[in-house]
Amino acid sequence: LCSAEWPRALVAAMHAAPFVPAVAAAAPPPAKRIRRGASSFIREQQVRRSLASQSGDALVQVSDDFAEAPAQAPVAFAEPISVSSSDVTEGIERYYDAATQGRRRLDGRSAAKEALQESKSAHEPVLLSSEDMGNDLSVKNTLRLSTSHLSFRWLRRLPPALLCQSQRAVDGAKCSPLVRDAVMEVCRECLPSLTEAPDKAVRWMDRITACMSWYQLDGPLRPENGLQQARAPAPTAEERAARRRVEEWDEAYRSLEVLLRQGVVPTFSIVTDRFTVSVFGEGSGPWVSSRPGSTSQQQPTREAPCAVMCPSMDELRMMLQENHVPFEVALLRIDSPAAGGADGASEPKVGGRWPAESEAIVPSTHGSALVAAPGATAAKVPEEDTRAELWALRRDGESVVSPEDMLGKVVLSEALWFEGAWRVHALLDVLRQHFLAAPLPASPPPPSRLPRLISPSPFGHATARCAEVIKTQTLQNPAGGSVYTAELGGFFFPRQVRMLLEMLRVLLPSFSCAMLADARHHTGINAFTQLGMRHIESVECERTQGGCAAAAGWKWDFKLGT
Repeated sequence: LCSAEWPRALVAAMHAAPFVPAVAAAAPPPAKRIRRGASSFIREQQVRRSLASQSGDALVQVSDDFAEAPAQAPVAFAEPISVSSSDVTEGIERYYDAATQGRRRLDGRSAAKEALQESKSAHEPVLLSSEDMGNDLSVKNTLRLSTSHLSFRWLRRLPPALLCQSQRAVDGAKCSPLVRDAVMEVCRECLPSLTEAPDKAVRWMDRITACMSWYQLDGPLRPENGLQQARAPAPTAEERAARRRVEEWDEAYRSLEVLLRQGVVPTFSIVTDRFTVSVFGEGSGPWVSSRPGSTSQQQPTREAPCAVMCPSMDELRMMLQENHVPFEVALLRIDSPAAGGADGASEPKVGGRWPAESEAIVPSTHGSALVAAPGATAAKVPEEDTRAELWALRRDGESVVSPEDMLGKVVLSEALWFEGAWRVHALLDVLRQHFLAAPLPASPPPPSRLPRLISPSPFGHATARCAEVIKTQTLQNPAGGSVYTAELGGFFFPRQVRMLLEMLRVLLPSFSCAMLADARHHTGINAFTQLGMRHIESVECERTQGGCAAAAGWKWDFKLGT
């Protein structure tokens, strides 16, 4: 072909046979998706609305990249920005009303808390002088004295002629010249400051020994078959001796009751393995009573003695009730929702107690019916017949919820209180028959050993005892100087402890005394005084002014324990 015809031939050949490449062509790349923002979406919606308004409800596809959307898209935050002035005023008023109510609730809680603190502080025991030691009715077993002024080694040198003297010597009667010489010898060796006034020194040491002395009769073993075995036609020597010991104990017990009625014995205690009975007559006390209806200052007398039993068991309370011996118990409450009313609000209490704290279960004139003691609130006490039925069910062994349990009250103290000559002497008569295994209604098994009788004053067949000086020590004070201590063991009645501490003020400008008692027999014994469930644990005495004649010149600090 000529050069002029070559392009034409080539074009014709290409149209006649298609070109087949040796390698397959690569697939075209995917279309790039255009990223759009919020402004693109808004413009698209505007375009769709404008086209839809022109052509009716039809939807026009603008691009293949757009998806169909509803005609009316919801618009958030459609509320108007501006509001009227009345709406603003109502909102402010609602805010201030809520704030006022919240402030009132806070003020009410604060006022209730302050009232509770004031009530607690108002009913806290106030102990300021040695006379307030009578609020602790327990008999102490150990006294621990401590001072930095003088050694207590003179306690080991007390004249034997003064120890366990009769009541006349205790009152300061004149003693023999031999006793006076013995007292002055002790003063010259240990207490030189008392040698200037011999008469006062003898009287002072006489009272000190009286505070450390008591009279005691230990109870003998009771015959297994009672006194009938000792009254057999031909008793043995041992049986006669056992009978005589029991008769002596009975005479001593009855002498205490007679001397209490005559005002000779101020106080005494009946100590058993399970409980203790403390009787207070003329010459004991005073103390501040916590019982409603009674005067704040209580002073037992010969015509109106008092007694407390601590602790008390169910069988003992049953025996006393069946034998018509009224008593009172101290009911305290626990703070729990069940103790409140229907709205959950509990009744206000005074010092951790119910206002009618002396509400007690005592027998009435209708057999075993139970009524409330004087001072109880009538609204809280169920009917008399209901109490009698509940008590009868409990005696039969049924599990009965008492009204006190329903009101949220619990008896934290197991002490029983007896006030008045009739109640106290009825208690002593019933206990005597119980100890001697005499027939009694609802009486529990009597103890195998008769109880111990102790008193600060002499009584029939009693033995004079004196406190044991367990130890006297001289310790070095880290701050400088020496600390002198002494530990005494025995039985110390409340009035004796008070007199001992008052007598020590003659020698010592400052001292302290720690007191221990048997917790098994004295826990809760002060439930009827202002101490409640507490007791005096230690006393610190310090002179604040010159001289010791005025009580205002001394500062007494009491530490209470639970």
